[in-house]
Amino acid sequence: MPEKNSFPVNPFPELLDQSGLTVKALAQKINAPVNTVSRWASGQNRPRTLFDVRRLAECFNLPLDEGFALFWDERLGDPCVHDWCGGVKILPTDDKAQGLDVMIKCPDCGKEREFRGMQRYRRHSKFCGHCNRIRLGAGMVTLKCVDCGTEKTVRRSDLRRYVRAVPQSAASESEGTYRCSRCTGLRKTADPQGDMVRWRSRNVAKYLRAAAKAWPEKFKEFTGLKASSNLPKIRTLSELSRLRKACTEIERYVNRDPLSEDALIVRRALEDAGFTEGRFPHSEHLTARGHLEKAYTKTSRSLARLISHAEQGHVSYVRGYCEVCDKLILSTWSEPVRVHKPCGQFKGSGLLPPKEPTSGRPRELETARKHFAWLVLKVIGQWGQKKIAAHFGGLDKKTVAEGIESILSQMPEPELVPARFQPIVRALRGLNPHLDERE
Repeated sequence: MPEKNSFPVNPFPELLDQSGLTVKALAQKINAPVNTVSRWASGQNRPRTLFDVRRLAECFNLPLDEGFALFWDERLGDPCVHDWCGGVKILPTDDKAQGLDVMIKCPDCGKEREFRGMQRYRRHSKFCGHCNRIRLGAGMVTLKCVDCGTEKTVRRSDLRRYVRAVPQSAASESEGTYRCSRCTGLRKTADPQGDMVRWRSRNVAKYLRAAAKAWPEKFKEFTGLKASSNLPKIRTLSELSRLRKACTEIERYVNRDPLSEDALIVRRALEDAGFTEGRFPHSEHLTARGHLEKAYTKTSRSLARLISHAEQGHVSYVRGYCEVCDKLILSTWSEPVRVHKPCGQFKGSGLLPPKEPTSGRPRELETARKHFAWLVLKVIGQWGQKKIAAHFGGLDKKTVAEGIESILSQMPEPELVPARFQPIVRALRGLNPHLDERE
């Protein structure tokens, strides 16, 4: 845009001669300082605001558009300085404006957008926001699964929205790849931490087979499957979730009227299959592992993440030893913790009993955390001592067994730890360190 402080060709001398006005008379007529008008007339400065241009145009009997051409070197309807946007100059609405504003009409929908003030100098698009998003996301994209090669056609806008939401996924517009739901489920079940998924899949299939055999009439109503046909193999997590909900519906129906003939038949069949009182294994009536999974998923960490952190040695929630009961402290507080909350009847660290001197080497926190990780992998991860010893740097099984036995003797009562850790402590305290190992 031309510089506003100087004229390419100063129009004031000619305008003053034609009107017969002097600088002083012109200043009085437009009610402006004489010094300002003098600088205009000498070409040192030019009228800056719309208010000044309008007053000068009225004084010299000029059309307002001609005044813009003389004093601002631009006219209404001229193209925007950004030639590619297709905008045109329009009349400003603010008397303090120092240039013509810009109006852009969207070529697709015809929507008019106005850029006033400093916005007219900023980069703006030829299309409106809605049409621009449609143009950028227009068309279909063909993707190929990176594992099985299955092809899928999706809208480009949907693909970009998914990539923004899940940046760590295998979906890529440039490479044309994605991972289908079936392969995603297989990857999760094939993961070392997928033991729980496989355990649940086996129980779901076993539960449904027993219910289909004893209750063929209403089996299809709850599951959508024919009792006479073989159950489909569970290949995806979504399919596992659907069949798991069907098991819950069957269990609710059986427990709703436990004395009815149908309920007694189904419950007897489920009990013969190993399901106590016809319940699916997610409560204390069945396996400790199923109970632990249900209780621990109510916390902020999943069971798989607990095992994964133990495998990596990340058990920072082991904070040391209680100064009252001398048992392990499990806590997620960022502040230092010296006692269990039930043991904290001594309000404040100044009222804690003095530490009694102990013989032997002092206990190290890192050693306690390492032994705790071994215990988690042994009990919850179902690892053998040989596997634990090999994973943690080629230790011998005797060292692992001694570490597990020592940390087990330091485990606190479940009532001493926060509620989120209580199911873990109950499971870990139930370990018998003399059980035969699974090599």
